[in-house]
Amino acid sequence: MAAATPVNLHDILQAFEAWEAVAAEYKHLLQTTAALGADMNWTIMSELIDRMTDAREHWLDMSQRYCDEMAQRKTSDVK
Repeated sequence: MAAATPVNLHDILQAFEAWEAVAAEYKHLLQTTAALGADMNWTIMSELIDRMTDAREHWLDMSQRYCDEMAQRKTSDVK
């Protein structure tokens, strides 16, 4: 099995910004819908929630991988 590509802070930043972009889209939709006094389209809301969840999981996975890699390096340096 090939080793995974190391994660760097730029990768984490990109993943976080992807989550922020979806969250901003969701926030805008909520604000617009509330301002109009309308009900939210549940299909669109559900899709955005799924996209936010996926983006958040990716960002957190990248962050965890980075932490694990740094811990592994620190352990290797001590030996």
